[in-house]
Amino acid sequence: MPESRAKLSPVGGATEQNKSDELDGLASLGYYDRLTQFIRGSTRHWAKNSVTVVDFRPLYGINIYHLQRELAAHIKTLLSETITDNQICELRKILAEYTNALRDFEFIHANRWQSYFVKDIAASRIDNGPNSTLQAALISELGLALPKEQNTLLSDADLFGQFDSLLLRENSQSGSLHSRTRGQAKAAERRRLDLRAKWRRLISAVMGGLAIVLPVIAIVAKSVPVQTLLLASFSIMVFSVGLASFSNGEPEGILATTAAYAAVLMLFVGNLQTVHGSDGEPCGG
Repeated sequence: MPESRAKLSPVGGATEQNKSDELDGLASLGYYDRLTQFIRGSTRHWAKNSVTVVDFRPLYGINIYHLQRELAAHIKTLLSETITDNQICELRKILAEYTNALRDFEFIHANRWQSYFVKDIAASRIDNGPNSTLQAALISELGLALPKEQNTLLSDADLFGQFDSLLLRENSQSGSLHSRTRGQAKAAERRRLDLRAKWRRLISAVMGGLAIVLPVIAIVAKSVPVQTLLLASFSIMVFSVGLASFSNGEPEGILATTAAYAAVLMLFVGNLQTVHGSDGEPCGG
């Protein structure tokens, strides 16, 4: 890269047309020279009526940029080395600082601080405008007033990076695809588990129903008409299978419910037979 692009003027005018070139020039400098030149080219700019604005946001940006460099350096190290406990602890500390730095920048970037007692306080800058007497005195004391027009090199996209629309769209589609794939896999696993549980309940219902029906048939076969016995047995099996198919209960609960239903049903059949037997007895005398 040409030397003229790398050496940026501390107070040179950075218009929108050559801002990109000057940022490219920053990228060719060493790390600390890069930070220094960026601070010089971004912390002061002209506003309307030749007002000098001293902007604090680039300082927050430099802090974030430095933390990003530390995190990237750790990633580079871990590409060729095995991570250790000390590195994990150091990463935890840097990540906490990085998160706090992002929160601080988000607050400052809003530019205005408002509370119940104080309204419209500019948090991200100071200036020497007509309504900023004390700030103007501070700028004059430190010699920060600009002698000529200068725009800022500050660019959020350059500090924090940005994706073009195509890359963002592809990244979003890829994330949606992965999420959809994971969701489909989880749904398939749930369906498989539900089907297994349903078959387990159904088999338990059939076996339990037979275990109840067969002894009942053997016990009351001689005292109950065949038609009544078949109807009761069929009802018990239908109740058991239906309960297993349309409920999420455990097999033990289904068996217990079926047994209770069978007991009530057989009690009803027994009482009915007693009544019919009484009606059929001849009168004494």
